[in-house]
Amino acid sequence: MPLGLPRRVLGGRKLYDRLDLEAFASDLAYDGEVDQDGASQWDQEYRIAR
Repeated sequence: MPLGLPRRVLGGRKLYDRLDLEAFASDLAYDGEVDQDGASQWDQEYRIAR
């Protein structure tokens, strides 16, 4: 699960539930948004040190 979301495979295509995708997207930071320690969620997800 690359996104950490459940998926199904149909004919070689990966299918995700729309509600799971919407919840995942809602948890993402807005462009330029950072948290208290100065790291964006993207930085934390991919362990990018600042």
